[in-house]
Amino acid sequence: TEPAPGVDYRFVRVAGSARYASGPYAVFGGAALLHLLAADGVAERFSEVGMSGVELGAGVARRVDRRFEIRFGANYRRFNYAITSQPTDLYRATGAVDQLFGVTLGVGFVH
Repeated sequence: TEPAPGVDYRFVRVAGSARYASGPYAVFGGAALLHLLAADGVAERFSEVGMSGVELGAGVARRVDRRFEIRFGANYRRFNYAITSQPTDLYRATGAVDQLFGVTLGVGFVH
């Protein structure tokens, strides 16, 4: 079995987000659609590949003074492939998924 290829994604991100603050605390979240321009490492293995992606994130914040806050967040990004293998393709597949999970801890400037 051959190992899965490394992938280099290039995409346009269209996103929206919201934030609600009460006193020194805040919650925030957002979502994005990812229009993939290229997925080097997977897409070139097949003749016909449709690609799409989505991103979700949420977090909490605590203001530490008038201008700064500490933020903790989590995010999820998913890339989908709809693959139509051709008889001349070296590899055979009908689809694939790449999922990434992450967490962040940071300091934010509040205005």
